[in-house]
Amino acid sequence: SGCVSFTYQQDSMERYLMSQQPQQAMKALDALDLSQRDQVLYNLNKGMLQHMEGDLKGSNETLEQTKAMIQKLDAISIREQAAAVSVNDSMRSYLPPTFERAMLHVVMALNYLEQDNYKDARVEALQLDELLKQHKDDDPLPFAHYMIGLIFDANDEPDDAMIAYRQSYDDYKALKEKVPQLLQQDLLRLTQYLGL
Repeated sequence: SGCVSFTYQQDSMERYLMSQQPQQAMKALDALDLSQRDQVLYNLNKGMLQHMEGDLKGSNETLEQTKAMIQKLDAISIREQAAAVSVNDSMRSYLPPTFERAMLHVVMALNYLEQDNYKDARVEALQLDELLKQHKDDDPLPFAHYMIGLIFDANDEPDDAMIAYRQSYDDYKALKEKVPQLLQQDLLRLTQYLGL
């Protein structure tokens, strides 16, 4: 029931997003009646909306706070988990799945890239790569690996870029999805450059 009520609360925010009004969506997000347990979810939405509004620095500040919250929740108390099992799921703080955690790093990297800050984008790429390694049994995230490759490529690290591009290629194949032409071109370019 907690998830259902949250979904209804998000409807107005989603309507504004669909009509390309991120400022109005931010107001709708701020108007939501969220508990402290939903702070991570609130911050994920806020960071994305800030990105959409062009507030790149604010977006990264919000998402950096979210990373710290997620780390803290990863080491969550057994008592909270036990309460969630014995009473109901609304007793548990929102802990984002792997693909949402990956998007957090992707958005932060995009914010840094848009500010020509390749060094910090690389830090996000390394953190994203570590996250994907820790959750390698989850569904593949080919775009995340491709993003890592693009960042290494932009930082003139062709060996690491090649590894990420290959992983992205393998992920697309594992999902039985068409490999994007740009990824194919990047793979061929680096293969030739590295003499492979």
